[in-house]
Amino acid sequence: MNTHAALAAIRTAAEAGETFELLRRINDLLNAGQSVGPYWAEVTMIAARAQLQDAAAESAFRLNAETPPSHMTAVILANALEAAGRADEAAKALLPWASSGHLLPQERFLLARLLSFANRLEEADTHLRALMVGGPDDAFAWSLLAQGKRFSADDPDIAAMEALRARIGQSLPNQYAAVSYGLGKAYVDTNNDAAAARALDEAAAAKSLLARFDGDSIERSERGALELLEQDASYGGSANSQESDRVIFVMGSPRSGTTLAEHILASHSEVAGGGEHNFFWIASRGANDISRATALRLLERARARGESNPWEEMGRRYLELAAARFAASPRVTDKQLNNHWRLGLIRRALPRARIVWVRRDPLDIAWSCWRTNFNLESGWACEPSLLARYIASYRRLMSAWAERDQGSIITVQYEDLVKDPDTQIGRLLSSLGLRDEEQVRQPHLQERAVSTASFAQVRAPISAARVGAEAKFPLATKRLREALRAVGL
Repeated sequence: MNTHAALAAIRTAAEAGETFELLRRINDLLNAGQSVGPYWAEVTMIAARAQLQDAAAESAFRLNAETPPSHMTAVILANALEAAGRADEAAKALLPWASSGHLLPQERFLLARLLSFANRLEEADTHLRALMVGGPDDAFAWSLLAQGKRFSADDPDIAAMEALRARIGQSLPNQYAAVSYGLGKAYVDTNNDAAAARALDEAAAAKSLLARFDGDSIERSERGALELLEQDASYGGSANSQESDRVIFVMGSPRSGTTLAEHILASHSEVAGGGEHNFFWIASRGANDISRATALRLLERARARGESNPWEEMGRRYLELAAARFAASPRVTDKQLNNHWRLGLIRRALPRARIVWVRRDPLDIAWSCWRTNFNLESGWACEPSLLARYIASYRRLMSAWAERDQGSIITVQYEDLVKDPDTQIGRLLSSLGLRDEEQVRQPHLQERAVSTASFAQVRAPISAARVGAEAKFPLATKRLREALRAVGL
């Protein structure tokens, strides 16, 4: 097939929404050895829109190899690599252009974020401070900088953030929220309860203007997921996939300790840390929701094609995506936190996969979420009552599955893990059929990039210092405690 025909086939598959046909077409072009020069930019964009991050990254590499060097193609590569969980490589792509002064402010901010994820915090700090020119967008630089440092009461950065927040005002809610979260971090570091309460309440109020969220969707999704559990026998047999025992799903509410648990596992010589990739959501793309009706619809479609059930194809697709990224590792982790909504489909498509559920005290989870500047899709974190409902729903759903699937779901209590890591890590490894290795008890020494809100915390030795940390902040946690009590937690 010539280049124009190959590109036309890629466009056709993308327009039809045929994700795996699109992936096949892109891989055919990548493997053909044809030089398509600047057209790789279009292929990268198409792959990224379809959430095919690895294909997008490889296409971006080809773009940079087959076109004259430019900071724009470097930015395309960096964005693709970050989406594929390769923040350290993404930073390397941008650094030469930063040194030569070619990066625009938003591109330099991207570089600073990547350096933070790659544990190069001093370099990130330098770039962030260089971006601060006294304008409203300084707020985003301060928010990221605050995550990577420890404040003292006399730190001049606190006064600088307060001055910026006063200049911004609440007419720019995104910037106001960002700098307020930075101040919240500073006041928590310095044990200033009243100031932390003010900053974090105002951050959440500003963010809620942008992050609209339907609170009832929490319980609707939970009901749909529980239907999959209760009507399990209606869906035919599971996939017959021996290879699914390669996969370790790490689940838990945001800020429950899942990053630490995965970082421990990824320290093992036989485990590749997958991070928050979206492989299962791609593999199960035909499931628009997680209800029993959806599962039955998938089953009917499979039988119409002469297949016994849809789970074989779903599991095969997932394993193909995992093999493409983690070919050399016997075991891989998947820490996509929203996977719990599709746990019923996961148990069908990947029946031998192991599930690690990280539990943590609900107030500790709520307090940590309340201090985190999540993306706009996490609007449940901007209002105490919604946050409490989300935590309660997550716990109910996972508890129901844990009771049903006791052999496949391994519960890890965060407090036990950080207080007695030697015992608890040994238990976790044994439950997963992994031999004990000394380095897993020092996960902070890993050089692996971590692209979550915990990027700074996982660089410190395992510690119980954060257990019950909210007790120092009765004012800042008052609304959280009331909301949790209202949902029985």
